[in-house]
Amino acid sequence: VAAWSYFVSFPLPLDKMVQEADIVIKATVLSTDQTPDETFKPYKPFIAYSTKMKVISVLKGQLSEKKIDFHHYDKDNPKSYGSGNYEPQSYHFQEGRTYIVFAKLTKTPGLLRQVWDSPSLKSDQGQVIAADNKPIHATTTVKQAIWEELVHLLHSSDVTLIKYAIGQLHSMSCTDGSLCSTAD
Repeated sequence: VAAWSYFVSFPLPLDKMVQEADIVIKATVLSTDQTPDETFKPYKPFIAYSTKMKVISVLKGQLSEKKIDFHHYDKDNPKSYGSGNYEPQSYHFQEGRTYIVFAKLTKTPGLLRQVWDSPSLKSDQGQVIAADNKPIHATTTVKQAIWEELVHLLHSSDVTLIKYAIGQLHSMSCTDGSLCSTAD
């Protein structure tokens, strides 16, 4: 019997995520669609997507563009189950929703890409749902901004968002050594 496996990293604490990202933005999704991008290897059912975003705030880095394209992995069909032999770090974005996104610069102005291709035990590492589309004060740290967005989500009328915020806050607060915690 042969077995196949690959390395999945532990989630990174926010300070380490900020260090590895060139840019951290709060942005609202305008559209998302499949895109050809040779820098993304195909791993069925994961393929390259381009998510067009309106930038609300830049929390780290220099970015003059008010609209950007963020290239990332996503499933070619959000309803598809299972995966092939490898599952890269991937993100699914909802049009009209606002997120905090960690990104790498590319040689093309206005084109950003996901920081990590390799998967993490925190499947959405690098993407945080924001509570609203309001700008974040320029002196706010990335960690502080994420905590504040998640705390505001606790007051949402959408139960799914409340559960999401509780899960994110739990993984950031947990210090019991569990595999999915970051102790932020």
